[in-house]
Amino acid sequence: MRVLLLRPPAVCYQSYSGFVLSEPLGIMYLAAYIKKHKRNAEVSLIDGFLGGRFKEGEFCCEGISYKELKDRIAGFIPQVVGISCINIQYAKGAYDLARIVKEVSKDILVVLGGAHASAFYEEVLKDENVDLVVKGEGEETFLEIIERFEKKESLTDIIGTVTRYNGRIKLNPPRPFIKDLDQIPFPDRDLLDMGKYYNSEYSVWKAMRYPRLSMVTSRGCPFRCSFCSIHSVWCHSYRARSPENVVDEIELLCKDYGIREVNFYDDNIALDKERMKAICDEIIKRKIDIKWPLTNGVAVWTLDEETVLKMKRAGCYRIVFGLESGSRETLKFIHKEHIDFAQAKRLIRYCNKIGLWTMSSFVIGFPYETKVDVEKTLAIALDSGVDLAGFFIATPYPGTEFYDICRKEGFLPELSLEDSLRWMGELGRATCDMKYLKKEELDFLHQNLIKMFIKRRSLSFFNPFRILRKVRSLEELKYFLKRLRERRALFKDSLAMKGIY
Repeated sequence: MRVLLLRPPAVCYQSYSGFVLSEPLGIMYLAAYIKKHKRNAEVSLIDGFLGGRFKEGEFCCEGISYKELKDRIAGFIPQVVGISCINIQYAKGAYDLARIVKEVSKDILVVLGGAHASAFYEEVLKDENVDLVVKGEGEETFLEIIERFEKKESLTDIIGTVTRYNGRIKLNPPRPFIKDLDQIPFPDRDLLDMGKYYNSEYSVWKAMRYPRLSMVTSRGCPFRCSFCSIHSVWCHSYRARSPENVVDEIELLCKDYGIREVNFYDDNIALDKERMKAICDEIIKRKIDIKWPLTNGVAVWTLDEETVLKMKRAGCYRIVFGLESGSRETLKFIHKEHIDFAQAKRLIRYCNKIGLWTMSSFVIGFPYETKVDVEKTLAIALDSGVDLAGFFIATPYPGTEFYDICRKEGFLPELSLEDSLRWMGELGRATCDMKYLKKEELDFLHQNLIKMFIKRRSLSFFNPFRILRKVRSLEELKYFLKRLRERRALFKDSLAMKGIY
């Protein structure tokens, strides 16, 4: 049984996506799980995002060209192909790959999975090149699909899938989640050239140390942020690997791949505070010299001074907090009204004091936001004390409450397979008008937030006492200079800009 797993190129309408290169952990987990439980399976993996830039009509693509992908698929001659479709920026690439696979052979079974496929399965199955959709967690479901296909058994009643049956879309019962994540083997990194990831521009310029590779130590998040699309896969569950299992993988990455930094991509790694401290204790006990940032936004109420101090001692050098908005009305809309800004400010001040780099993510562009709400977000970003802030425009991803509200309010046009990326527009830009703010206003406000934050925070950011807390070694100095270089052009723009506030 030959099984091919694919991540498609990223595709955006009229402009390049700006996606960053990291390992496709989802299909790497699938590959490892199949190889463990089905010894006769020959598994191959292609990361279609691992390439250059090319054009397909009105669309700008990042990754391997379709011609090369077709040649590689035909060279392997798979019997089953699994395509990752994690969000709408990969959707067109996933549909194009499904078509290419069927051009190679109509007999190949094509299966799509991921957050977008799970949430938007009816639309996905309108594409006749897609045979099945995996809805939710993939390992056990995809393994059963392969085994049934090999035995020529029916595929219409597999739990955790969506299929066609008697001319209609058939949604099968959900598959229970895997309870013990320690039983899942580590992602199969031997199927791809890891050097292309840790030697990428993103890894070299974003990391304090490199080589750097990525990990996920938990799955899901119990919170109900209205704009988050992960719930279409994980629902509102949260499951975590044991601290020992997590650090076993860190040790393996250090030994087998020579990494000096690990990037955690968990949706909520610090949810269990005691587990977070236990991971740190295990790293310290084993004397692993490793650096690590928390890339995704951490819920501020899950941390305290004792925890962040232990994190720093175990190698953590940067924390991103998910403060999201300065508007209480917006926080209520996204179900984060319990954020305590006073508590957040105290914790951020402590993180800065002990030498951690601090950042927060902020999101604008929700249905009922006004310009005043955006101004409140800038005020909180400045007052919070973070070194850096990431400002984003909310995207109504299918499968989110935000998307459903936008559809109900008439902000979104009808989607179709052909034009879904056109209304999504370019990554990082507003997708549609909201009640009080037009797309163009949101784009303008977004750019102003970035520039005004840098302009107003520059004085305290370059405070020598603040810098000395964070820069106490040569590698920390190099990291600081990289961040300085990265932001130089934007800083110059901000000095020349009068802004709107």
